[in-house]
Amino acid sequence: MKNYNRITLTVFLLLFPFFVFAQSNDTLFIQKDAKGNARFVRFTSGKNQERNMNKDTVFLKTFYKTDKNDGFRKIQEGSLPKDIPFKKFQQYYKGLQVDNAQVIIYGKNNNIEVVTGDFQDIDIENVKPSLNEEQALKKALAFVGAKKYKWEDKSIKASLKENTANSKATYFPKGELVIAKDNLK
Repeated sequence: MKNYNRITLTVFLLLFPFFVFAQSNDTLFIQKDAKGNARFVRFTSGKNQERNMNKDTVFLKTFYKTDKNDGFRKIQEGSLPKDIPFKKFQQYYKGLQVDNAQVIIYGKNNNIEVVTGDFQDIDIENVKPSLNEEQALKKALAFVGAKKYKWEDKSIKASLKENTANSKATYFPKGELVIAKDNLK
């Protein structure tokens, strides 16, 4: 009896990935990152209501198995040569932009055929910053340690204002709260 259970479990574990990715039997190729998130997926070109280009964010949330804290915002839309439409999305977590987390979908006949990009699994309890914008800028400037910045050079500032026809144009950095991986650790 133990052997039978062991064989059944082994067969199930071997076949499970095929059932997961062949639910609609339309995934042709999938490439994953080290964490198991899909980086590139190619689907068949047949019609599939779940892969409708008009239901793009619903599809992405289902595809990446996100929770209520994850979201996608369209940042670009257009067509490649041969009239291949695409939509580019930025990932957000609890309303904050996730750095280096963009996904592009490509379609044909209003059907998503390719998904490519970087989705990040984020699980942060508290997304409130420990520094305000001014404190963060001071730390960033101390880290970079430049002798002079563009916004401090009068001739560069004047050129920017002239070229943009905007008397308030500046290179002075504007802080934005984003979720980013700490690569300095």
